[in-house]
Amino acid sequence: MDWTDIQAARSIVESWTAEKFQALGDSGVTIEVPMRDGFRSSLRVYRPEPLVKRSILVILLHGGAFVTGDNRELAEYALALRALYGATIVLPSYRLAPEHPFPTAQYDIWDTLDWLSQNATSIFGADLSSGFVVGGVSAGANLAATLGQKWADEDRAPKITGLWLSIPFIFSDIHHVPVEYQDVYLSRKQNIMAPMNGEIPSAVLELLKRDVQSPWYSPFNSFHPQPYEAVVRNRTRVYFQAAGQDFYRDDALVYERILWKHGVETELDVYPGVSLYPSLPKYSILNYANNTCIASSWPFLHPAVSQ
Repeated sequence: MDWTDIQAARSIVESWTAEKFQALGDSGVTIEVPMRDGFRSSLRVYRPEPLVKRSILVILLHGGAFVTGDNRELAEYALALRALYGATIVLPSYRLAPEHPFPTAQYDIWDTLDWLSQNATSIFGADLSSGFVVGGVSAGANLAATLGQKWADEDRAPKITGLWLSIPFIFSDIHHVPVEYQDVYLSRKQNIMAPMNGEIPSAVLELLKRDVQSPWYSPFNSFHPQPYEAVVRNRTRVYFQAAGQDFYRDDALVYERILWKHGVETELDVYPGVSLYPSLPKYSILNYANNTCIASSWPFLHPAVSQ
């Protein structure tokens, strides 16, 4: 894929997504919600069938390096999680760069989280006190991690009870990594030539017009004096997935260790020898899907019980 040609990249991703989505046979229900600048963003919603009481709310954020993708991407996981757990699943949209540079996507998802926290119970029947989970893949995982931290920093209610961070990027570069972990932060050198990896950062990051020191960019830019304690206080559980040949593999590995060290309940699955999830071989796709929907069920079921 040529990431220097964004329109061509979008066409390829659209082809992948459309084929998968059409095969599902269930497009959910779409609604529009207001953003801070008056734009109306589309949400795709899957409610449990039959409707259940105390349905948890799970929000799944698509990837695409902030320049491709849409809210159909994770529909297959929405259907699986709905069937397995009777959950209400919401697939948000966010506006893409370069037409809408940083931090437009971050604002869109924050405004969506805020709207859902106020309206998901009355409109969808979800019970956020039973579970309020935010997750994503790649760029979506960055959004989940960053905004999950911000939600904890601001002590927002209801509390986010679980985060799913699949192949996330967390750090701008090695200098952003805490010093004690820099000697094990190797994947951006080791995996520079791996499939679908090396060409993405150099071609795309320039388009984002990102501010790598902004609290909207990374959970490590939190202004909270004790950011990890904020997550621990909320008893948020965090599930990580990392691909062995992913350029950002060590973002997941290092961030998981840091959260765990500070008392956050974490779980980690690693897929050795594979790159980004669209290029996983068949056995790894099945394993990835199984982990996502079943082995990772602990953050999706119920919030942690205070001791």
